[in-house]
Parts: sequence; structure tokens; C-alpha cells
Amino acid sequence: MINIRSVKLVEVRGIIEPLLKLHWSEVANYKDTIPLEPDWECYEALEKKDAFWACVVEEIHTDVLAGHPVTITTIIGYSAFFISVHPHYKSLCVAENDVLYLHPEYRKAGIGLKLITESERMLKDLGVQKIQWHTTFKRDFTPLLIRKGYIEEDKILSRML
Repeated sequence: MINIRSVKLVEVRGIIEPLLKLHWSEVANYKDTIPLEPDWECYEALEKKDAFWACVVEEIHTDVLAGHPVTITTIIGYSAFFISVHPHYKSLCVAENDVLYLHPEYRKAGIGLKLITESERMLKDLGVQKIQWHTTFKRDFTPLLIRKGYIEEDKILSRML
């Protein structure tokens, strides 16, 4: 069974670190100069101000250990957003995607689409009016977003100085 739920970072931080490392190894640029080192305290401070929100995708199954059924929950993906009122439009609440990831073994099964759809639903329930997704060229899901009604607005280019 697949479950998607809103989480507080403090509940999942230690559990998702291996998944974060896998995500980073898959898509990060400048790996030789920019290490993966999330500022957990900053994320948690933003979360306390309702300026950061996250959810996880869990696979839940039952196994038998020592003759007794045991429920096993494994986090296989996540979605996270920075939430703010846009300075150009003070009545517009925007959720800007920080990360979206689904373990490679679970892709192509519709779970990614479900994660995006559930993220939208939960963010709308929080009062968000506009979502901005970031997608990498290495894992570009723009066609999926366009099918869901999103439009391309900006391009972001970068380089190390």
C-alpha cells in the first residue's frame, strides 16, 4: 500500500537522509565543490513559521516476524516547499518547490503523479494559491506538469564563481 502524508522534519530527518543522498547523487550539479549538507535548523525554523512544508510517500506492507504480523513502513519519496506571500503580489500565497523525489524502483507506477497531486491538494488546504515547481534537466518532469495544466514561466541558469 502507498500512503502520502504531511510530515514535520523532526519526525523524518534521520529516516530520509539515505534517500536525500540518493537524490543528490542523481541530480546535483557541482558535486565536487558543493557537498550535500542541509541546514536542518534553518528548515525547522522555517517550518515553525509555516514557511516550509513537506510530505512523504510511504510504502506500507505487512510481514511475518517470529510468527507475528508486523507492519513495515518505508519512506520512498518526498515533496517539500517554501511557502510565502509573494512580494510583488501581497495577496498571493505561493509554494515554491524545494525538492521532489521518488526512489527509482517506484517510478513509472503512477506514484510520482499521485505525489504531485496530493502535494497540490494539501498545499491548497493550507491556503496556497500558486505552486511553482523546479525540475532539473537530468530528471525533467515538465511534460507531466504541462499535462496537469502548469505553464512555463521562468528559466534559471547558474554557474559557480
